Amino acid sequence: KNPVSPGRATNNQPVPSMKFTPLFSAALASACGFASSAAHAGAASWDPSWAFSGFGTVGYVQTSTDDGLLAGPGQPSGAGKDGTFGVDSKLGAQVNAKANNVFSGTVQVLSQRNGKGNFKPAVEWAFLKAQVTPGLSLRAGRIGDPLFMVSDFRSIGYSNLWLRTPLDVYNQVAFSHFDGADAIYQDTVGSATLTSQVFFGNTNTVANVSYGLEGLSIGSLAADVGMS
Repeated sequence: KNPVSPGRATNNQPVPSMKFTPLFSAALASACGFASSAAHAGAASWDPSWAFSGFGTVGYVQTSTDDGLLAGPGQPSGAGKDGTFGVDSKLGAQVNAKANNVFSGTVQVLSQRNGKGNFKPAVEWAFLKAQVTPGLSLRAGRIGDPLFMVSDFRSIGYSNLWLRTPLDVYNQVAFSHFDGADAIYQDTVGSATLTSQVFFGNTNTVANVSYGLEGLSIGSLAADVGMS
């Protein structure tokens, strides 16, 4: 009885620490330089604040057959005739802290069935952000992967139109975050909003008991245009 979610074969080794490659180190150095220049404009106005939020889903799944089990991304087991609460159920908490109009930080912890079959809470996000200009922001730390349209809120059930994000699409990527840095630039051109993002980092994810991603380095340049 195998879950329908695919895995990628590597050895299931202990999670290593984040690797600082020369390119990643240069990106962090550049981010620090931009943030330092931005600090002269906005950091003088110290106005700290913070906000706490939470979200959760309780879902029960049962199917009419045991020939193929319905499982979420990276899960080692799924729902069959017996049914389970493990496919969709999750609980998350998030803290947003703001030092001033330039510097802020976000931490999100999520508990859901993972690649080892348990609900051990894990840190999904933990990053610092510098709003260098009204259109340019820099982030460094643990960041959610920006590979899909609803990547930033795919775990928040009431913010999506689906019962769960489409498995045919979201099961193609076994990881949901990476340790690294990114830069996001937004600008308005006529009635369109142009968003460009560059990111680079390293990720370690256990997709299930036998399969995982160990020390995968990722990097990309993406652009998105939205009409308003």
